[in-house]
Parts: sequence; structure tokens; C-alpha cells
Amino acid sequence: IKVEPLNGKPCDGSLNQTMPCGASSVVDCKLSDWAATDCSLPCGGGHSVESRKIVNHASGGGKPCNDILMRTVLCNTKPCGKKVDCVLSAWSPWEGCSAETTTQKSRVRSVKVPAAEGGKACNDALKETAPCPSRITAVDCKLKDWSAWSNCSATCGGGQHSRTRQVEPALFGGECSPGRLK
Repeated sequence: IKVEPLNGKPCDGSLNQTMPCGASSVVDCKLSDWAATDCSLPCGGGHSVESRKIVNHASGGGKPCNDILMRTVLCNTKPCGKKVDCVLSAWSPWEGCSAETTTQKSRVRSVKVPAAEGGKACNDALKETAPCPSRITAVDCKLKDWSAWSNCSATCGGGQHSRTRQVEPALFGGECSPGRLK
């Protein structure tokens, strides 16, 4: 029977089916879609296993499942490029230690070139912390005590006694200018 639609293509096929009373219905085998495992290699030609399952078994004289249920297929067949190892940037300057904050300092770096094609991965730390050095107060330079007076420079008529002193140097960023030596 052909049914002619008003617009479009005609519908082909029977509109009715018959079956003798007491007979079972015919069911053909039906298979699922293929499902694949991950490829064994990222490049250069690996393999993957594809499998499928029987969704409906054949019954009542239907077509049996004669197709394969598992197969191995090639995958990732593009050639592998040159291995590229990870490259990290230089460390940033230390930050965090100041007159107000004296507990911890840190520095960072980043991945400049990520690993590719099986190259060495970036496993090193990207942040580093350390304790700040203990607070040291700057010490300005200062004059030491005078030495003892010397003997007179002359045994008769005039002469002078003299003495000297040393400068203690500045420490830890302290100042030492002539104005401080009084």
C-alpha cells in the first residue's frame, strides 16, 4: 500500500502485519553502539579497544548476532613531536619582611614552557617561603674613650701633652658622618 501525502514524499511500506495465532513474535538481534577505551599512546600510533554488547538476543526465528563484539583500532596516529621539558622562570625577589612584618617572606616563579610530547614535567615548587631574619637595629658609629695623656713633648720651655681616640664603626646600616663624631 502506498499512501500519498498531501505535500512531500510518499510513505512506502505496509500498514499492517499478520501472524498466525499461537506463534511468537520474531525478534532480531540488536547490538549497542561501540564504546572505546582510551588510546594507549598520546601520539605515534597507539591502539584502543572498542566493544559493544547485545541489547536484544534473537528470538522467534529472528536474525542472530553474528557480528563481532570487540575490536582493536589504531588511534592517535599523528607523529610525535620533539619532547619538550618543562621550563620554569627565575625566582621573583623575596617579599614580606619589613619593619612592621617580621615573620615570613616568600617568592614565586611560574611555568614558562609546559612539558609536551612526553617531556619532563614541572614537578618543582612554584612558591617558596622562609622565615624573615631576626630584627637587627642599626648602630651609628661613635667615638671611643680617650687614651692616656702622652708625656710632654719638650723637657723645657713649652711643649704639649697629647692624646687620641678611635672611631667605633657603624653596624647594620647605621650612619657615620663627621657631624656624628662630636
